[in-house]
Amino acid sequence: MANVLDMVTLYGVSLWKYHGSLVFTSFLLLVAGMFMARYRPGRWWLRAHRALGAAGVAFGLLGVTAAAYMVESSTGEHLAVPHAYLGTLVVVLLLVTPSLGLAQFRFRSRAARIRPLHRWSGRTTLALMAANILAGLTLLSQILK
Repeated sequence: MANVLDMVTLYGVSLWKYHGSLVFTSFLLLVAGMFMARYRPGRWWLRAHRALGAAGVAFGLLGVTAAAYMVESSTGEHLAVPHAYLGTLVVVLLLVTPSLGLAQFRFRSRAARIRPLHRWSGRTTLALMAANILAGLTLLSQILK
């Protein structure tokens, strides 16, 4: 099955390497954004939190796009493994979490109720991303045996 993964390339590099790099970069950016919100190192923390979060979402969506193309080009069987299901849930949370963050400012009268949802959604997103990265590495080790 290693041949299937190596057949799907972009500029001679196996696409799973792009997928993994993009998703891991997304995770690191989102963790950095969480630290900005948690420790508020200066008056600019919110601007940095938003920028890191937006970049993390962008890299995550690019990683999912690479995964979808890779699967479509090889087996065509999307959602065939738990890694894919967890990844789908992460994508939903990647879209919901910043929406909740923006809603705090759009609906100021409800900000006190929205803020905990945003925080827990972010924590859940990071935890599920970490679990899915491990699931992806486990899947990769099984495929490359």
